[in-house]
Amino acid sequence: MNKRPYNDDENQNQRPSKTNVMQWQTSHVSIFLAENGFEGLSSRFGKNGIDGPTLLKLNDADLKELGAAIGERKRILTCIESLNSENTDEPRDRPDISSHEQDFNRLVASGYFSLRNSPHSGATKRSGKDIKLIYDADIKDLDCISSTYLLCFGCSRLDKERSYLYIRENSIESNVAISHCCCVFGDGVFGKVNKSDFVYVQYFDRPPHATSCCQLHPRFKFPIFCTSGSPKYVVLETGIMLCCIKISCGESVVLQSFDRCCLCWPNYATKSANCCGLCGPIYGNPIVYSHLFLQPKKAWDFVQVASAASIGTMMRE
Repeated sequence: MNKRPYNDDENQNQRPSKTNVMQWQTSHVSIFLAENGFEGLSSRFGKNGIDGPTLLKLNDADLKELGAAIGERKRILTCIESLNSENTDEPRDRPDISSHEQDFNRLVASGYFSLRNSPHSGATKRSGKDIKLIYDADIKDLDCISSTYLLCFGCSRLDKERSYLYIRENSIESNVAISHCCCVFGDGVFGKVNKSDFVYVQYFDRPPHATSCCQLHPRFKFPIFCTSGSPKYVVLETGIMLCCIKISCGESVVLQSFDRCCLCWPNYATKSANCCGLCGPIYGNPIVYSHLFLQPKKAWDFVQVASAASIGTMMRE
């Protein structure tokens, strides 16, 4: 039997293409059945109101109830599977997985189990099907103060291999993975080591990244009024100015909360902040900032990527 092509001039104006099955009406389904050699089932499909969206969800039991023979059912299901593969971006309900013919792995890979119909708001919106991971930072070893804190107050240490610091398209995500050294933190089995994950996600459209004229001090939590400038990641040179000599201990990434306070006071170290270099912070370092517990090895690369990702998120709003 000669099949009529999908894009011939006679049918082109009667129904959408194969990639727009969700717009098919019952008449379009009848054309589809005729072109694939199932003319005898057209009337039954029409009487039961089988349109494009319904066609994509038919299973073997449905086709049997519609009067299709076993050979016809197998061939129709093959055609429907082909249509489904060409309409993966079309919204549709979760298919019936009760049939043994459904392949669980195929359903998982196609995204049926992760679809969400309600919209996301703010920076939680995705640019595509998945949230893009822009930067996976190499992590420094903890400094002496942080390592001592974990050891003394938690009898624990950082699991560096499991920990991570991500820059995503809409947020900064980190996982501080902790391995406890003492069995007292275990689950009751003597000598078994307990491990914990502490995952933090900070979206670019919420504090501490969001711009505000009044912000809380990151450490002391008192309000700071009349601030100007957007929060941004900068590289802080750790150390102090002592007797007009700069004593530098390295670099770390911090989130500078604002540029100026009360419209005139700068949020970075000047002569007034370190007594003209006699004692105080290094010139140019931010005064009010949030510290990252996990520090990237390449501080300047992290700052550049984080700034670009934050700006991109705000432009999509």
